[in-house]
Amino acid sequence: MTIIPTFISENYGKSAYLNAGGIADAIDAAVGITAGLSQRIDELTPRLALTKMAEPFFGFNNGTTDTAIFSGADRASQGFAVADVDGVETYFYLSRVSGSTFSADERSRISWQANPTNVSAPVDGFTGELTIGHQQLSAVTIGGNLKLISQAVTDPAHTGTDAGRGFSVINWRGSATDQTDITSYQLFGYNGSGHRFERFHGATPAISADGKWLAVVAQDRQGVEADELTDTQDNVNWLFIYDYAEVIAAADPLAVDPLFYSIIPLARRGERMQYTQAVAVGNRSVWVQRGYAAARGRFLLMNYDFSGNLLGEYEIDGPRAAYSVAQLEGSGALGVAVAFEPEGMALHDDGSLLILQMDEWKSGGSVVSFEGQNYACKAATSSASPRNELYWVRTSQAASGAWVEGMSYTSGNYTRKAKTVWKVAERVGAVGEFPLVAGKARPVSGATVYLGANAVDVAFDADEFLRFCGYSENTGNYYTALEYTNGKNFLVHDLRPYADNTKANLIAPNFLSGREIMEVRANQTLEGGAGINLYGSGDSLYPGQIHLFLQSQRHVMYGDVPVPATATSPGIAGQTAYSSGFIYKCIAANTWQRVAIAAW
Repeated sequence: MTIIPTFISENYGKSAYLNAGGIADAIDAAVGITAGLSQRIDELTPRLALTKMAEPFFGFNNGTTDTAIFSGADRASQGFAVADVDGVETYFYLSRVSGSTFSADERSRISWQANPTNVSAPVDGFTGELTIGHQQLSAVTIGGNLKLISQAVTDPAHTGTDAGRGFSVINWRGSATDQTDITSYQLFGYNGSGHRFERFHGATPAISADGKWLAVVAQDRQGVEADELTDTQDNVNWLFIYDYAEVIAAADPLAVDPLFYSIIPLARRGERMQYTQAVAVGNRSVWVQRGYAAARGRFLLMNYDFSGNLLGEYEIDGPRAAYSVAQLEGSGALGVAVAFEPEGMALHDDGSLLILQMDEWKSGGSVVSFEGQNYACKAATSSASPRNELYWVRTSQAASGAWVEGMSYTSGNYTRKAKTVWKVAERVGAVGEFPLVAGKARPVSGATVYLGANAVDVAFDADEFLRFCGYSENTGNYYTALEYTNGKNFLVHDLRPYADNTKANLIAPNFLSGREIMEVRANQTLEGGAGINLYGSGDSLYPGQIHLFLQSQRHVMYGDVPVPATATSPGIAGQTAYSSGFIYKCIAANTWQRVAIAAW
């Protein structure tokens, strides 16, 4: 497959690199190689570098002193954009200042910074509080007017997974920008509306620099009930491409057809890679920023063509690149790194990618030992174990003791809570360049098949059998290990050499016609061997009972019951009771007999 492997040629429809020599010359000029069209995008990673571009100062609350420039300013950013404003390069930052994700009370401000530098510096200004959905910014100038694109305004009647059904256009007027400057366009109908795209939500939109393409990455709740959705379940992503002008001009945006839409691949490896943090769109492809709040987790830039095909997957360290592993694990004055969450992305006119990531550190929190490593608490908890990266981070600091389930642990105070902008571009050997990725993330699973968090991990034709086999190239044969047949039978086979691989043991549920049974059979049937039935409390015939089958004979199994007061006390045939001097047996309904017992 031929791939255009360069950030610079992203906007190749108008790029100076695409000259009379065509695409091959564009690739050679952009990355300084002569391999031409056969060059794979993955091979370019060592040629790319990270360079810090900005650190807008918003202040933060360290638990003692609050220097935030407005209430909530120290919270994580939720979007980033870059635009030319009156001939001056300007960065825009979206900050959620109150409320929860996709709630009716979620409020945000937009700040800006002209001529940014790579040192901490105040923003130039900010808007009042706005209602703009949850995340994402992109910028475009149309007719001389700057417009910012973000998620759709959340309707108070449609929150949570029923929100994020389109996009908003913000007519930028600097600090005077208010709610009247925001217009929302709904692309997906609400749950229960019958709209063809009602199953999609959490739409993250972006507009191309020429204002032609609107790309939307949305989550898909197909096959999952609304009350089952959680952050780690509803993770299937789809890419929609719209003609922006057509949507804006439409009397009903819900009726506008996308030019194309398709499911898109998620990351091949890594925890919490399902999160879409930002989207940027060029003339031929779409970039998606992925990752979450774990300080040592993976952060990815994923590139798709307009048909949803994955062109490349770049792992990046982001601001983590500027620190040593020892510093990340708590050897310095900052304490331990607790988060480098990606929160925004934009395509620059020079063909580079600009990314916004948090840079957060804490000190003074609980430190415990767990499975041979020490971990610092990054968020107060009395339940989460150090396996959970949202609450714990590996550290070289001394532990106060082993982790204990149920004990309360504290996270200490922030020592740094910054927002930083980094450029991803071709390495030129300049001071301040860092490797794109230098092994500072946790190791990922090396399993042949890795399944990330999702509501449905594996799907198969519901009318077909599912079969897992071992295979020998030497014999050319498959050997059955597991089968799922007839819509309910789970068969376990013996895969060892010389074993009869045609035989299997059976486990089968039965919830038809008022029955609640779990059946277990040796050699699949009662004729083939012993079996056991476990009955649910709501079973129509034998509620809560256990039946054992030996040579096809049914034996009802009962646990011990309290000693009956009289020979006619309530009881079920087969029940047994014990006292210090007698064994009691119920021989018929409400009929008991007993026999004396003594030492011998």
